[in-house]
Amino acid sequence: MLSFDILGAFFLLGLVHALEADHLSAVASFVARRSTWMVALGQGMRWAIGHGTSLLILGSILYFLKASFSASWQNLLECGVGLGLILAGIFCIADVFLGSVPKSKGSKHPALWMGILHGMAGTGALVGQVLAVAGSSSYVFVVGNVFAFNAGVFIAMSIYAAILGKGVSLSGKYFHRARGLVQMGIGLWTLLLGGFWSFRAFVH
Repeated sequence: MLSFDILGAFFLLGLVHALEADHLSAVASFVARRSTWMVALGQGMRWAIGHGTSLLILGSILYFLKASFSASWQNLLECGVGLGLILAGIFCIADVFLGSVPKSKGSKHPALWMGILHGMAGTGALVGQVLAVAGSSSYVFVVGNVFAFNAGVFIAMSIYAAILGKGVSLSGKYFHRARGLVQMGIGLWTLLLGGFWSFRAFVH
């Protein structure tokens, strides 16, 4: 049976989860390359949608199979997250030097796919947390709390992306060179974090 207290707890957990370093860096690398806060908001929303979709689908599969990720599989997914961050950082930096890494109609998809990758890496832990709290095998309970968690992630990441996008936009408006420096800083941080993420997963 769904409980508003538990739903609220998972909603708050989602708000906090969205603000983990790898999530913030990934979205920042996409936001830094956009011109307005509204476009940046779209990047954050796409990342959150991808993250939530993979949590729901993969979490449901794990639930019905009564399975969980092995440590080696979890490390592989985390390594994938790290490699994704490395690529995002490289493209973010390259955009500064090349003037414009193509921003075609398909340019919105990397944020979505990055979100899916992050969601896959976190699915096992989330489903385990839901079941531990539930003390129940109810699928409705699991899905309800995953939705609450996803709602928290979506709201927090959307706000973060919009604020960061506005800040990046203003830096370029009033200090022409500042935007490039900010974008390079974000790209470099994302690249370094990705390297650390991959190394940590590899040594485990």
